[in-house]
Amino acid sequence: MPKKIAYILFLIVFIGIFYSCSSIKDTSEKKQSNLKEKTIDSIETFQVLNLRKGLNNFESTGEVTININNDEFSGNFELGYINNKHCILNIYGPFGLNIASVEIKSDSLKIANLWHKKYYQTHTKIKSTELDLNYLELIRKLLIAEPLIDSIIIKNKGDTLDFSHTFDKGKASYKYIISNSNLIFSEVEIEQYQVKLMYNNYKKNDSNYYPYKLVFEIDSLNAKVTFEIEELEILNDLDKYKPIEYNKLQKVNDINKLLN
Repeated sequence: MPKKIAYILFLIVFIGIFYSCSSIKDTSEKKQSNLKEKTIDSIETFQVLNLRKGLNNFESTGEVTININNDEFSGNFELGYINNKHCILNIYGPFGLNIASVEIKSDSLKIANLWHKKYYQTHTKIKSTELDLNYLELIRKLLIAEPLIDSIIIKNKGDTLDFSHTFDKGKASYKYIISNSNLIFSEVEIEQYQVKLMYNNYKKNDSNYYPYKLVFEIDSLNAKVTFEIEELEILNDLDKYKPIEYNKLQKVNDINKLLN
C-alpha cells in the first residue's frame, strides 16, 4: 500500500489542481466583463466582494486516510506553507516513519516515495492574463478554501456563487457560500480522471473560517484521500519546514517508476 501513496498524491496535487487553474482564463474574463457592464448600468445595486482570507504562513497537522480499491492506509501528516518560498507535505506511517513527501514551489513540484527512496520532479507554470497567481499561491488557496480570484462584483450578498470553468481537456467547478465565506465543493474532470474536493468541519481561526476536513475522491482510480486536521496555526518559525535530502534519493523521469 505505501508504494501507491506517492502516485495518488501526485494525481491530487498536480493533475487536478494544475488543470483546474488553466480553466479560469476562458470563462472568468467574460463573466467579469458582463458584471462590469451591469455595474455601469446600475452601480447602486452592486458591490465588490473580497474573497481573500488570511494565513500567508501556516502549518497544519492531523491524520490522513488513503483508500484505494478498498485497501486502506492510515497515517499522520504535517504541512507547512511559507509564502513565496514553498509548501511541504510529509506523510508518516507506522512508528512515525516518513514514507512520502511533497515539495511545492512557485514553478515546480517534487514528490518523493521514501519507501523506495525515489523522487519525481516536474515544472509547472500558470499562464493567465487574468489571474496573478503562481503554482504555490494556487495551492494556498485550495488548502484554505479560498476562491481562485480575490474579488468579484455581486448583486446580493446572501447568494451562493457557482464557479464553472472549461478548458481543452476537461472542466472545473466549485461552490462558494458568501454569508460565511466558505467553499463547500470543488470538482475537476480531466479526460479519464475526475477529482473531487470536498470541504467540511469549518472552524473559526484568525477571524476567518477554515476547513478542518478535506476529502479528495478520484473516481477513475476508486481512490479516496481524507485529511483530518487537528491543528491549524500561523507559522512563525519560517525555517521549521525544510526539504528532504533529495541528493540521497534516486530521481526518476516517469511518475509510475515511483511505485517500484
